[in-house]
Amino acid sequence: MKTGRCIEKVLFGGLCLSILWGCTENPFTFSEEDISYGSRQIRGKVILSDGSSPEGVYVWLEGFNIDMRTDEAGQFQVTLPPPASQGTPGGVSGVFDLYFYLANYHLTSSRVIVRNGTFSYGQGDIDKNGELMGPIILTKFLHISTQVTPAFIDTDFDGSVYVKITLQATTDTVTVVFPRLAQDLVGSVFLRKLDSDEVFILTTNSVGYITNSAELIGRSPYNRTMVFAFRSGAYPPGDYEVIPYLLVKHEVIPQGLIESFGENVEELGPNYLKIPFQRQGGRFEIRNY
Repeated sequence: MKTGRCIEKVLFGGLCLSILWGCTENPFTFSEEDISYGSRQIRGKVILSDGSSPEGVYVWLEGFNIDMRTDEAGQFQVTLPPPASQGTPGGVSGVFDLYFYLANYHLTSSRVIVRNGTFSYGQGDIDKNGELMGPIILTKFLHISTQVTPAFIDTDFDGSVYVKITLQATTDTVTVVFPRLAQDLVGSVFLRKLDSDEVFILTTNSVGYITNSAELIGRSPYNRTMVFAFRSGAYPPGDYEVIPYLLVKHEVIPQGLIESFGENVEELGPNYLKIPFQRQGGRFEIRNY
């Protein structure tokens, strides 16, 4: 009888140790087939619904305020800082949204889980290999096209250059604001030199527009033409992109995402160009005469 009781105690004790050991090794009850060990890096790919180039899509991880842009293939990689430098002993743990943003496309996000400062593979929207389940697809809601006439001028040119902006909603209506700068300045564009990223700001006082107007853009093309005076030798020769200054008011964007671009990004200044858009046209050349 004593022998039998001893055997029972051994078996019972072994069972308890087995349970405790199992809980220590795998408290979240995932098998190795379901989840790999985590890492500080995840990867993914973004594509645009209209087939445009996915380069330059803004990727932002809330909580960590980490941002990057996609490459020419739409690929990106997010890397967390080492757990010791995350501001929490042992590293941050929580559930976070990873956002994908272009100002004229619908905002999209993925859910990622971080435990002890590393991404948890095989959970949320991350597969067991550290890839985001996807690809991430962004859907355009506003088409923006810019046409410059004449398309090129000589450095000794004195005259007017016309910038035509065409806007068209792809599904629902979209509100677009053309900010007013002063009493008689009602339109602006950026002249960005492509080989150096040097930026010039052009303004016009053309009449006939409602200043600081909020235009409701529908599926029919909306056109606005602005006239800018060019003077001989005012700008260096080279290839330029003409970028219209406008704001899209369509959907709620996390405040932290907007602030991550820098200060005063919606004002007429160089920081405005940090807001990612997908545009067509707008090429302009100044040639040596």
